[in-house]
Amino acid sequence: MATPFGPARRSRFAAARYWTRLFWFPVLCLLLALIAFQQSNATNNEVAERARVELSAAQTPVLSARRLPNVLALPSQAVQLQPAVLGALNGVPPDTTCASVTNSRGVTVFEHNPNLLLTPASNQKVLLAYAVLNHFQPDRTFGTFVATDAQIIANVVQGNVWLIGTGDPVLTTENYAQSFAVQPQVHTSFEELADRLKTAGVTRIRGNVIADATRYDNVKFNPAWPNRYTFDATVGPVGALLVNRGYTSFPPAGQEWSGSGPRTVSADPAKDSADMLIGLLRQRGIQVDGTAQLGTVPQSPTFLAEVQSPPLRDIIGQMLRNSDNTIAEMLFKELGVARAGKGSNEGGTAALTAILTEKGLAKPGMVLLDGSGLASGNLIPCATLNGVLAAAGRDSELVAALAVGGQSGTLQDRMVGTAAAGHVFAKTGSLDNVSSLSGYVDTAKGESLSFAVIVNGDGAERFKALEDRLMVTLMEYPQGADVAALMPAGL
Repeated sequence: MATPFGPARRSRFAAARYWTRLFWFPVLCLLLALIAFQQSNATNNEVAERARVELSAAQTPVLSARRLPNVLALPSQAVQLQPAVLGALNGVPPDTTCASVTNSRGVTVFEHNPNLLLTPASNQKVLLAYAVLNHFQPDRTFGTFVATDAQIIANVVQGNVWLIGTGDPVLTTENYAQSFAVQPQVHTSFEELADRLKTAGVTRIRGNVIADATRYDNVKFNPAWPNRYTFDATVGPVGALLVNRGYTSFPPAGQEWSGSGPRTVSADPAKDSADMLIGLLRQRGIQVDGTAQLGTVPQSPTFLAEVQSPPLRDIIGQMLRNSDNTIAEMLFKELGVARAGKGSNEGGTAALTAILTEKGLAKPGMVLLDGSGLASGNLIPCATLNGVLAAAGRDSELVAALAVGGQSGTLQDRMVGTAAAGHVFAKTGSLDNVSSLSGYVDTAKGESLSFAVIVNGDGAERFKALEDRLMVTLMEYPQGADVAALMPAGL
């Protein structure tokens, strides 16, 4: 008889096979589970014995804020900084002041009116230095040359020689360089040019010494400046060939900066430079038959002598540390030659604007009229000024060229005896109703902050003390929660 398991004679074996197939897998799983359970009990017993030694209670929960140190520390530090900075700046006119502070990670930790357009005074030189160092190599030099198109017979030049200027802003006589209280001064020795002409064997020049200053235009003073600058020696005349910053007389000793003390501004600096060279040549026994003239060097002359300036990095250091206006204006025009093909104020403005725009640092409404910051019509925001410093970086040639608080340049007498002395690297700025300061602070906790502060208001000189107080305040950054304290404990 048939059964559900096949023929009757095989039904007992078929049934056994059927039930085996049905239950073998569940039974196997049960056995494995029993083995795993037994093993886990053994492991738990072992862990229980050593947990007291190896696995103390977790000090930092998985969802603890301590596991987000930077996320929490930076806002905390910025919040803690606000009242301290506002306290330091208490007394500045809030509607005509801007301030911006950025930490080494590029995070803005304080700002007030960052995009407000204000007159920066000499902090304009920071923008210029940034642009110049972006366009030229820091070891670039400026040459001054003597050349002729005449025959040279028996060491006698049978005609004219040309004195060619290419914009060396520190070309000086030794007595001018030595007249400053702070030594040494970055300069190119004009006497050395005369020495090299003698070394070349020249004994006589039968013609004139003709000054060629055609690399730049003939505009000696920026029309955006007050008229008084043309006679009060705030700045010398600007030209491609300039000796002693364009002054024909100056204090013999004790000068604190270019423009300090009674001095006479040259009416024609290029021609006066040629006249000075004639005097130096005659002192060295070289006879000059002619006089100083103006002109353009002919094509393919014979070069007789040359002198090269110190590297650009040193010239920029002289400009920034001592706030040298003449150097700034000459570099402004040189930038115009290089970027806009015009050695003029318009060329300098176009070049400086172009570089700041390319770097994403220009702001709508900015006005750039000169390189020195003497024009009260210059208008820039702290966001641009601080942005330039942050973009350059703490270890840049730009920052290395700045004055040091309590130690050098225009900051030598500021912050003395405070925690900020020796730790602030900055450019000062002063005009009637303008005070500014920008640079870097190396804080007591190892942070480097770039900063910019511009104040436009009556009696700006009184704001210098507030700027210094701000530097002392920034020395304490970071305040609030410290990143190290927020790191997972014990890990």
